[in-house]
Amino acid sequence: MSRQPLDDAFDHRYRNDHGWADRYVPKPWTPEELERRERVEDDLRTAEWTFAKTMPENPHWYTARRTWADQRRFTDAVAFIRDHGYVGWWPPFQVPWRAPYLNYDFEDAEGREWFCWTMGWPPAETQVINRKPHVASS
Repeated sequence: MSRQPLDDAFDHRYRNDHGWADRYVPKPWTPEELERRERVEDDLRTAEWTFAKTMPENPHWYTARRTWADQRRFTDAVAFIRDHGYVGWWPPFQVPWRAPYLNYDFEDAEGREWFCWTMGWPPAETQVINRKPHVASS
């Protein structure tokens, strides 16, 4: 089976049914994409993050589109996560409703490592980017 890049307009309701996680190939790192990475990671470092208090069983933070001064940069950050993310699963254990997400790793200004993800709406319609710290291994 040939592997195809993920379509930006994939619908979150079809992720499991259509098996896109098995076909996903990240976009290659060109000089333009490396420059884009610097811009997006700077935006993620300086974004306003809010703790997701409605999800205490999955502690994480989110940044909302409405808090970004430049909506195009928010949309680009979402598209970048989709272009360069890696497939991760939630929840991490096997259950019937388990779903794949595209995660992207970045480091904040204090050197803490995070992974971020978006939900499955098209980038122009996505309203939040989520982040969670990587768990330190002992």
